[in-house]
Amino acid sequence: MNDSQTERGFCLSVLAVSALFFAEARNLPTNAFDAFGSGKAPMLVSCILIVLSIAVLIRPLFAGLEFKATSAFDKPSPSSEVIVRSVIFVLLALVYVTILSTRWVHFVPLTSVFLVAGSAALNPFSRQTALVNAATAIVVPIGVFLAFTRFFIVDLPGAY
Repeated sequence: MNDSQTERGFCLSVLAVSALFFAEARNLPTNAFDAFGSGKAPMLVSCILIVLSIAVLIRPLFAGLEFKATSAFDKPSPSSEVIVRSVIFVLLALVYVTILSTRWVHFVPLTSVFLVAGSAALNPFSRQTALVNAATAIVVPIGVFLAFTRFFIVDLPGAY
């Protein structure tokens, strides 16, 4: 099996799973607080995946090019430092989600700490990135908290 067949097979499987996901999301019950119903977000995601899959499948027809996927073997392998940083970030994300699900800590400070720690894990330290990360760690959690608790009416840790 060549790369183009693999890519087509992958796109067709994503298309099929997204169509099933869309069909099941249509059956989700509506909520009194949500006029759109709980199934609209999964339906939107599945529609986006369907459109992207179709775009990938018909791309060669419009480009007049042969289906050619790039192989992972064509790219240089990541350094050990990148792998270690990625593993640390994944572990930080697992700790963040675990603490968030226990509801022991308010959303805003927990998310601020996660953003700073995650950025430090992924990027080498520099003053410029540290200032941008600090500003992001202050503004983003507050904005997300207000948007979710006031606009979307989602109960986040610390929203009483």
